[in-house]
Amino acid sequence: LVELQSIASQNSNSTNFTFYTDGSVTNLDNSQYSMSIGWLQINNNTINHTFQAQIELWPCSFKAELLAILSAICTVP
Repeated sequence: LVELQSIASQNSNSTNFTFYTDGSVTNLDNSQYSMSIGWLQINNNTINHTFQAQIELWPCSFKAELLAILSAICTVP
């Protein structure tokens, strides 16, 4: 959460945002599943920020993809 707040603070004066997001689930069919999210923010073909995290509970690829998008949106003023 602190990392997202820091990125949001740095984005506070920007008006144009481009994000590439991804979410994934591995080993969905057993108790050793893993869900991850990540994204990067670019501006003029330069990576400004990156973020990645592990998520838990109720494994679902749709959930992982959606949380990646929502976490990126949280950094936009």
